[in-house]
Amino acid sequence: MASFVDSIEYKLENIPATAVASDVIDKTFRSSSIDLISGTLGGKILAFSDQWFAEAANLLTPTAPIRQPGKMVFTGAWYDGWETRRHNQDPFDWVIVRLGVASGTVEGVEVDTAFFSGNHAPAISVEGCFSDNDEEVVSWKDGRGKWETVLGIQECGPSQRFGWKLAEPTKKQYTHVRLNMYPDGGIARFRLFGHAVPVFPEDKEAIFDLAAAQNGGVAISCSDQHFGTKDNLLLPGRGKDMGDGWETARSRSPGHVDWTIIKLGAPGYIQDFVVDTAHFRGNFPQKVAVQGIEWKGDGEPDDKSSGWVELVAPSKTGPDQEHKFASSAKEAPFTHIKLIMIPDGGVKRIRAFGKRPPTLGALLLKYNIYPAFSSQPLDLRSLQDTLAVPRPSVPPLTVSDDAYEIFRKNVRAAKNGRELIFHLVPALMGNEYPSNHFVFDAPFVTMDPLGDDIPAAQPDLYCGEFPHHSLHRTVREALAKHINPSLSHMLPIVPNFFLECQDLDFAERDEKSRAQHDGAFGARAIHSLQNYGNEEPEYDNQPYTFSATYHEGILVLYAHHVTKPYSEGELPEFHMNQIYTVHILASRESFIEGITAFRNARDEAQKHRDRFIAAANRKRASLQELADIQVKQLPNTLQRPNVGSDTLRQVTNSVQQAHSQPAAASTATLPQAVQPFQAMPQQPGAANANPFQHTTPIHSELENRQQVNEGSTAMPLGLPPATSASQRAVPSQTATRRKRPGPSQDAPSRPSGKKTRTGRSPAPAPPPIMDAEDSNIDFGRPQRKSVILPPDLPKSLDDRRHAPIDTLIPETEMYDGWQGESQFLTTPAVAKPLNFASLSLDEPAFDNDGPKDSDTRLMEMLAAQAAHSSGPDLQDEQAIANDDKMSDEQKRATLQKLLNMAASNGDVEKVQKLLDGSAKPYIDVNATDEDGTPPLIYASCFGHEPVVQTLVLGGADVNKQDRNQWSPLMWAMTNRHKGIAKLLLDNGASSDQKTSSGRTAADFVPPDSEMSTYLHTAGYTIGSAGVVDDFYSPGLSQDRFEEEIMENEMRRRLMMESARDLEVDLGNVGMDDQPESADEFEEEQQEFDWSRCLHDQMFVFQEHELDRILDIVITHMTPQRSPTQKPVPANMIFLSARYAHYHSSTELLERLLITAMDRINDVVERYQWDMTILAFWLSNATLLLHYLKKDAGLVEATSEFQAHLAELINEIFILIVRDAERRLDKVLDVAMLDHEIIPGFEDIQFQNEWKIFKRKPTVKEEPLEKRFRPPSPKQRAKPAPRNVTSLLSSTLFVLDLYDVHSVITSQIISQLIYWIGAELFNRIMSNRKYLARTKAMQIRMNISILEDWARTNNRQAEHYEAGEMKSSGETTADAARHHLAPVIQMLQWIQCFSSLASNDLEALVGTLQQLKRLTPQQLIHAASHYRLEVGEKGLTKSALKYLQAIQKEAALKRDRRRSRATSLVSAPDSSPATPVKKNQAQGNGADTPSVQGTPNAKGTDGADEDYDDAPENLLLDPALMLPFSLPSVTDMLISYGAGFGGVNRERERKYIPTVPPEFLEKLELNGGRKGPMFGEKDWENEEV
Repeated sequence: MASFVDSIEYKLENIPATAVASDVIDKTFRSSSIDLISGTLGGKILAFSDQWFAEAANLLTPTAPIRQPGKMVFTGAWYDGWETRRHNQDPFDWVIVRLGVASGTVEGVEVDTAFFSGNHAPAISVEGCFSDNDEEVVSWKDGRGKWETVLGIQECGPSQRFGWKLAEPTKKQYTHVRLNMYPDGGIARFRLFGHAVPVFPEDKEAIFDLAAAQNGGVAISCSDQHFGTKDNLLLPGRGKDMGDGWETARSRSPGHVDWTIIKLGAPGYIQDFVVDTAHFRGNFPQKVAVQGIEWKGDGEPDDKSSGWVELVAPSKTGPDQEHKFASSAKEAPFTHIKLIMIPDGGVKRIRAFGKRPPTLGALLLKYNIYPAFSSQPLDLRSLQDTLAVPRPSVPPLTVSDDAYEIFRKNVRAAKNGRELIFHLVPALMGNEYPSNHFVFDAPFVTMDPLGDDIPAAQPDLYCGEFPHHSLHRTVREALAKHINPSLSHMLPIVPNFFLECQDLDFAERDEKSRAQHDGAFGARAIHSLQNYGNEEPEYDNQPYTFSATYHEGILVLYAHHVTKPYSEGELPEFHMNQIYTVHILASRESFIEGITAFRNARDEAQKHRDRFIAAANRKRASLQELADIQVKQLPNTLQRPNVGSDTLRQVTNSVQQAHSQPAAASTATLPQAVQPFQAMPQQPGAANANPFQHTTPIHSELENRQQVNEGSTAMPLGLPPATSASQRAVPSQTATRRKRPGPSQDAPSRPSGKKTRTGRSPAPAPPPIMDAEDSNIDFGRPQRKSVILPPDLPKSLDDRRHAPIDTLIPETEMYDGWQGESQFLTTPAVAKPLNFASLSLDEPAFDNDGPKDSDTRLMEMLAAQAAHSSGPDLQDEQAIANDDKMSDEQKRATLQKLLNMAASNGDVEKVQKLLDGSAKPYIDVNATDEDGTPPLIYASCFGHEPVVQTLVLGGADVNKQDRNQWSPLMWAMTNRHKGIAKLLLDNGASSDQKTSSGRTAADFVPPDSEMSTYLHTAGYTIGSAGVVDDFYSPGLSQDRFEEEIMENEMRRRLMMESARDLEVDLGNVGMDDQPESADEFEEEQQEFDWSRCLHDQMFVFQEHELDRILDIVITHMTPQRSPTQKPVPANMIFLSARYAHYHSSTELLERLLITAMDRINDVVERYQWDMTILAFWLSNATLLLHYLKKDAGLVEATSEFQAHLAELINEIFILIVRDAERRLDKVLDVAMLDHEIIPGFEDIQFQNEWKIFKRKPTVKEEPLEKRFRPPSPKQRAKPAPRNVTSLLSSTLFVLDLYDVHSVITSQIISQLIYWIGAELFNRIMSNRKYLARTKAMQIRMNISILEDWARTNNRQAEHYEAGEMKSSGETTADAARHHLAPVIQMLQWIQCFSSLASNDLEALVGTLQQLKRLTPQQLIHAASHYRLEVGEKGLTKSALKYLQAIQKEAALKRDRRRSRATSLVSAPDSSPATPVKKNQAQGNGADTPSVQGTPNAKGTDGADEDYDDAPENLLLDPALMLPFSLPSVTDMLISYGAGFGGVNRERERKYIPTVPPEFLEKLELNGGRKGPMFGEKDWENEEV
């Protein structure tokens, strides 16, 4: 049956929105947005279609609607709202409203039909526009005009508040809205929630009210608003009475204060405050105070957040007057202010007058960085001619009109900066430029800033030199702070070409100023190289650095150079000149001109960079020779000193001085290290050096790793073609580079307001371990032995070698010394029944939906209790019971829910009233809620003993079980509620009931525990509770004993299999582990105090002991597996850092952390092919990061070290992935593609495949019983899918063995599954041997084993978002289903298309509808190269034509959809258009040259639109990295703590930072320490 909405003629776009319940509308919107059309803000009704019964102006009244029954006016009954006449002949009635702010973006809509019943509006919609002409807007009336849909048509009902939250806030800002009411009726109130987009003064020094609602200020939270809301504080004017101010309830407790937090419309420097108490004459506050904070964390600050600064000290106030206060921190920026009333009262308004921070351009001018060259003219004409030279890689014929149109539509339709870069950069850069020479969105964290108050540069793209060893190490170290943007060796150095793009998310972000900033860094880098070894810098005033900006289709190129200081003592001057401008979206010809100039400028920059690098290397070599000559002149009897790179620089300076003054070339001019008869001094520390900035980069030799953008979030980009797994890029701290945009997974937080965009490019082949020029002796630097790489490691991008089959057999077979025979281990998965009848990937019938485990059930209970705690406050039970308007069924449901909430929250009075009052007839004390849980179980689980007693007295069944068959007694015992357990047993609770998994109450009571002792004392003996054997331990029951034996055997086999598969030491996978004593691990420990440093919660050491301690803790540490030994390195470093920070010096903390990081990197580099060691340090690095973030003092002091630590975690992550992929690559062909499970296909003949001059000898056919007998040991030793699953199991086993966080583990497994799927897909498409029906059946059977493994090892990361108590991480089964979908669908297509009849179009269409992950190009390729069996028909011509037709249709469909999106984008001088529905696959783009983009990160296959835009590419990209994110602070607090509700105390004790006694003994034995350095009293309870 069609709904009312379907009959409406005036159609609007369906904007995704979610309905908001009436009781949470204020909670949803009021804390983060304002009512943009409120009458108090200045919202105004401009026009309306009709207002016969009630005026439209009532819609904007800020107060709630009221009712006056019986009041009649001329037109009829009086209503507080807008009501039109009946029988409207037009589609709708309308009202046009001008916003009360300059303009605004919309988050949600509220329509209130209060007291309109029978005459209410059946449906509404909202449209908006941006215009400065009210008359033009009014002239549109009910026509289309320039209105754009804000909220599509939504149904309404009588006398109720209706709210809708937009799925994505509007990007465009609006000045007017039109409310449409279908067809007529009445509406009481209309609210438009969103954010003001103010028009700030052009003068940056102008003072204005930063907190005003019209300027974007929002009151986000408060302690109380009993009489007046906090939002009134920001309204214009002084109001009319006390009703429109902020007023709190009276306080009765001493020391009470009330507060409200206001988010400023823009960050700024606050100069003065005005606190107005207008109309508050007897209830003004005694005093007020104001605090401010510059908030850079996630979400919004609360009143307890650290960082609040006092701006106005507590000051007295008076009645009904304005109070002006000066800010005490006028030069500091703030984002939020907190108004404090002492103790309570009312305030009408608060004003925060200040100015906005200076722009980047203004800051650059302060440090002589100019946007135009004004000193000497440059020869720009020749430079422009150079940029215009045609390129062979960009001939006009290669850029077709169709390709250009697709590019132009994609760029214009980009909704945000990520999409813009994704479509723009591949076209600009092309494929001929090495992908490892440029990087996206990488902050310059290690280069010296150009000014103290200028933020670090972070270009959208920069090009530089890679690999690093092309520039000699000595030069690199000498110029590191001018040429090296990052600590990673996988980012290019010497950046001198940059790109800055228009930021669609932050319109005020000026790309020209950013290019000016970037170019100054590049010009300084080249100038430093140019003057390496010179006594005085030379300036030739020539540009060697270039940058480009893109804004709304216009590409501008700039040249940068540096000139000498204007006067002595001043800074050098940096200049930028515009050299080329072209509108690349104007025409195909202008596009070709633009990319030609862009690539020529990029190549020109590389030419200059290479020239100066070569010159610097030559200069270094000549200086080295001179240094060697001077060193050889020392007396032969002296021991030759060890001269380091710092000494070489001193020698260099001495030699230069000697050349300028020949007569002074004596030993006095030599540095101390090479002077005779002088002791070698210790290396002095740099006075102003960054404590976490290494002179030598962290990874001095690990050149085959890649790092990307420190401190940025994951942002994928399309880049050049795929490479093998061994050439994979290594990610950095928080981001990976991919092929297309996608949502980010709980990346680490970044400062609000700072937008970053990142991308990943394929990494180069691993370069040599040593610099090529390092054959010369480098004095003072110990010669490091070359790391011997595995012989099967690919040596170049084209090296795709696979190991021969005969070398794989020994790896597959494992000799079992205990049984004296070989073992052939298979995956422990249950084989999935094969079904070729359906091509669907979703098979829910096979999913295991059995009973949940205890932890899962407990999490559900905690979530239910949280929902009850935060649920709405229902009416009085007596009022509900006596309500005549409610049916008995409604009363029963409402009161039963009220009983469950009261039992869960421990409200014994409410429970008593429900059981004894008028509500009793409607209450069933044993009824379960929607989760299958009765009230008694809620009370028993959460320890509400009075409620339990009341329910039992009220007739509750003490043996009532929940849906998992858990009884109240089991819940009480699980959570150690002794009194409740005894109470239940006293009232007849059975201890013999069983759960769905067969457990009884006895299984929930640990022997000899406090609970068992208590029950035994009370006279109850449940299982072994209270029973103590005097002479022996009875051990396990027979069944449990057999289970233990089987578990131990399986674990032993997993250990041996992991050691074999990963080529690691048996001891490192736990083969020689001894069980840890329970007493040692379970003994009660003192609560760890994270807010201060107690004397027994740190490790005291002396500075001279540091190297020895780190040798033991890091360098010589072998992987530990016992619970107390695994976290020893993290614990030791953290406890030592506590001592250094709280009780020693900053210098000691710096040395500790820098030295520890260097040593960890050395260990990781040395053992980069040993997964056990990598997993051990991955676990410890994650745990150490958690400790540092949790400690109140160290969280700020070690912020940069935390960034380096996060970078290390990401690099280890990629090393593990790369190692696993390298091993998988050996067996992938023979195990997954060539292995044949189904016998009998050997004799199949194929068409047109003849063996000339050869005849296959006839062999006697084997009998069936011999052909189908079980495989022999020799056959089983051949590579099979079990080799792949065995490697996956081994990887998973090692990660679990060392407690790697589940968020990281799940990403490793997901990455490996994606790699397997992509490699299999590409190898099938690239080798005609596999494009056959029988081969496809075999491969599909092999992949099903991999699917079974994923279901058996189904994991979900412990990742929690937005305050949820249920983890939201992707499961292993979902990852396998998503990442294997392309190859599975291709195999299904190969198997079925030849059987399609030529005239059965319906079967063909039905088949194609199930292959959504394949493009028509891929389908046609497979059909065209298919190997036909003798007698088999191929794809019919009609079917082939149909495929070609849908390929063209898909292209047209994409064009139409993008055209619609483009049509909504207004002219360049107006604001951005309202966003259209997001298409997940849009980012792939059809213009990517050869490799399909990244898979849909949602992991679902159900939505048609997900694959309508599938890219026209043949192969997938196995080198692509999925988004990587570290565990969030919440994830680590839960995983390393007691979990939600604090129930997992055992796990919490496991991660308390302590050092085992045996480890301390090792430290004592090695160092001979005689005792503590200081007495206990020196540290006792010292506050942080």
